Amino acid sequence: MSKGPQAEAFVFLDLEATGLPSVDRKIAEISLFAVHRSSLESPKRDEPDAPVLPQVPDELMLCMSPERPFTAKASEIT
Repeated sequence: MSKGPQAEAFVFLDLEATGLPSVDRKIAEISLFAVHRSSLESPKRDEPDAPVLPQVPDELMLCMSPERPFTAKASEIT
């Protein structure tokens, strides 16, 4: 049986909210990061003991509610 087509890139989604689950929280920021498959399969190291981070060629960050303050707990864990 043949394998289907493989994804060439992966997109990761990150949401930041003004607070933890409560009645009055809002999404403050939406971030999307695209990573090519090759940077995950064959990462490049600058130094032997350094952690390997994938190259992020494309990213999009949108501020949704910049006027809303973050709760103390949301700021603490972000």
